[in-house]
Amino acid sequence: MPPRILDLCFKVNFSAPIALVLERSETIWERIYKVTEGLIRSLPGRIAGLYFLGNTRRYPISIPRDFTDHIPGWFMENKGRVTLINPILETLKKDGFKGMVVVIAAKLPVDIDDWLDTEVFEQILFVRMAEESFGEPYNEIDGSARIDSIMDVLENPVREVFVAGKGFAPICYEVNPADRIKISYEDSEFRLKIPPHGEKLEIHLKALSEGIPRLHMIRERGAEEIVAGKEEAAWFCKQQWQRIPEKLKPVIEAGISKGYYRCPQCDEDHKYDVLFCPYGDIVLKGIPLNTCVLFTGENYLPLSEWYAYPLGNGRKLITREGNIYDWETGEWIFSHPVSLYERIDNGVWGLYHRI
Repeated sequence: MPPRILDLCFKVNFSAPIALVLERSETIWERIYKVTEGLIRSLPGRIAGLYFLGNTRRYPISIPRDFTDHIPGWFMENKGRVTLINPILETLKKDGFKGMVVVIAAKLPVDIDDWLDTEVFEQILFVRMAEESFGEPYNEIDGSARIDSIMDVLENPVREVFVAGKGFAPICYEVNPADRIKISYEDSEFRLKIPPHGEKLEIHLKALSEGIPRLHMIRERGAEEIVAGKEEAAWFCKQQWQRIPEKLKPVIEAGISKGYYRCPQCDEDHKYDVLFCPYGDIVLKGIPLNTCVLFTGENYLPLSEWYAYPLGNGRKLITREGNIYDWETGEWIFSHPVSLYERIDNGVWGLYHRI
């Protein structure tokens, strides 16, 4: 079965969510409270929840007041807890949490070494409330550091973003913010590559695909984040074929038949493969340059605004660069660059219009 055409939307936030994990300590609670409150006020909308070591209960934090109003009761609830982190990390892993885990404590959780050499361990920052360093390999910062210094260590920037999937081939897209979007084709796979920029990313995409394409987000540390696209109503207007100007119809007909035409520039006969009149100008004047253009007997369609056009009931694809791909054995296989006025589908011919 060939891929189907999908209209999709992706919305992601480049700012990593934060899970706060506190040690329930009477002796240093004032310092833990101060650091925690500072981080909550500095990370509006990014706190995924607050935990106490030894307890998998998630305490929700939507605004700073949630913390200041409820922390006395939460503190009392966690009296006598053993400093275990395994249950919390297991819960976060099960929930698919891909953000940073900030552990604010004077000593390491007794079971933290169970997570060494894992992607989860790379997502943990220890805000150490003791003088002596925890040492290697723990990612730590002194709890007496300024909040903005902790924030600097805490940030986990995105370094790579792309959309891919089984049978995925982009037809057209709108990316906000847009910045040097690139489409690659390697090992029979298309990828829509988006340079990380700004705080948020929104993509509207029309594509051929067997299943729902995924957006892959790779940060400096931790596990890869994968987000499935959501199907939406058609975001893009239907491609509009335009009428071939009367004076160019003989030129197009000569190209289709591989014959000769009377040049609209110099009124001399030229072979069909002459696209620039030696005595005049561009022969196909008014047809966009440096893009693939499709023709029927009466109409033309430039692909300058869209990346690709599906052919053969979704079993063939031609890109704006004029490259043709065939759907074979569940993959898009590069076939060849379109030749001049090549018949590429029933009643459709194509060329890459350049001089």
